[in-house]
Amino acid sequence: MKNTIIIVVTAVCISSFAKAQCPSQYKSIIDFSNDTTAFVNYNFKVRANCYIGKTLGDVLVDLKIPVKSYLPIIDGLRDDIYNGVYIHLYPYNVVRKQHYEGNFINTIYIEFEKPIDENALDALEDKTDPNKWTYQIESFLKSQKINEIGIVQ
Repeated sequence: MKNTIIIVVTAVCISSFAKAQCPSQYKSIIDFSNDTTAFVNYNFKVRANCYIGKTLGDVLVDLKIPVKSYLPIIDGLRDDIYNGVYIHLYPYNVVRKQHYEGNFINTIYIEFEKPIDENALDALEDKTDPNKWTYQIESFLKSQKINEIGIVQ
């Protein structure tokens, strides 16, 4: 019994340590000669595991580029909750046009640990531009913990 407890505690500690480690260091946009695509690809695709369990606020601190628009990710089974967001570095009309052309420019995909109530988020939207990233949207979402993050290509 004592050996079983020691093995379980050791396994939990090793697992926690492995999750806490980030395989590569964050790099600023200056390290990429202001190439936004390379910056986003490296920090939010290559280093995606570094953000699991952290908050959207942590991502925004590292991003250091203003988010211009977002799009909620609708749950596949329920239409009254959102599982996360796509955040964009361009206004939504530019992003939408690019998406129709098959280009997903610097779109970061973020799935949250807990779903968000659709009505609560929709109440905060800018009525003239519903996908515009605003202070209210950021304040509402920044404490959400991340389950998965990546870039859309």
